[in-house]
Amino acid sequence: MDSSRSLEYVLFMQGGEDDVSYAKNSYGPAAALASSKPILTSAIDSIKLAKGCSSLLKIADLGCAVGDNTFSTVDTVVEVLRRKLTVTDGKSDHLEPEFEVFFSDLPSNDFNTLFRSFEEKVKKIL
Repeated sequence: MDSSRSLEYVLFMQGGEDDVSYAKNSYGPAAALASSKPILTSAIDSIKLAKGCSSLLKIADLGCAVGDNTFSTVDTVVEVLRRKLTVTDGKSDHLEPEFEVFFSDLPSNDFNTLFRSFEEKVKKIL
């Protein structure tokens, strides 16, 4: 097995939603994400934003997972940016920016499950 193939095997996550899937066995990564949330928040808070910045902000998750871990990280980024923009702008009557999120990972990972779970998350919100 060549080295690039073995690296993909090591990084591969088990797709689907059965008992051995990443979606049902990602407690370790979830704990790491939770403990790193203050660092992420601090990093976003340190970004200098120009007044009247774009009404469309783009976020990229370049190594996304499936399910709650991915969505909780994106939720954190959006929440902190919303708060930061409100404090930076200081206006309560300004339009909230739109957020566009890009998900990327190994082609062998299970994007179908990711987007199915996204549909379920949106239905819960609406």
